[in-house]
Amino acid sequence: MITSQRGRDVLLLNGYRYTKKRNNIMGQTVWRCVRRKVCGATLVSKGEAVIKQQVHTCEACEAENEVKIKLNKCLERARSETTPVPSIYAAVVDEFNSSGFHSVLQELREWRHRVLGVLSLAVLQDAGSNQRQPGATYIQTSKGGTMLLYDGHKYSRNYQKGVRVSWKCNKSRCIARISSVGNQIVAFKNLHNHGKGSHIRWTQNRPI
Repeated sequence: MITSQRGRDVLLLNGYRYTKKRNNIMGQTVWRCVRRKVCGATLVSKGEAVIKQQVHTCEACEAENEVKIKLNKCLERARSETTPVPSIYAAVVDEFNSSGFHSVLQELREWRHRVLGVLSLAVLQDAGSNQRQPGATYIQTSKGGTMLLYDGHKYSRNYQKGVRVSWKCNKSRCIARISSVGNQIVAFKNLHNHGKGSHIRWTQNRPI
């Protein structure tokens, strides 16, 4: 059992996640799959015992549940301890690295960015590494959105698929595109039809 960012109980079992639907008159709790748009599976529990569980039409993912558990652990430590958030993050990342979950750290990174405000503080950096992605910078717009600066050009978010984010050049009618995973630039179509522009970098709503 973990707590969601909205303070709700979330049940984790066999690679699936459930949110609480209701408590019935027999003292049982009815849970439903979090992917309710594609899966209508429910689970009935009483205390720590599972009374009934329906078959899922979505796929289980133990790795994703492990991420949720680690995130919950990070949040609990951040609320109850005076340990710096980067130290909490680094400790949990070490646990993942030692357990082989190298491909599921993106959500932890996003949590770190939200807590520290890294998205509005220029270049992102992986914990435990001194190497930064050259020229890759996230800035906060005056409306609270996020833009990416790369190689002298500004990009706005186009869409996201999984952990991969696609960005499009901010200039009208420019077909240049770039893709990122975390703070890593993984692909780009550098076909700008204009020169590089000047920009103001903002952090915490102040120019730097």
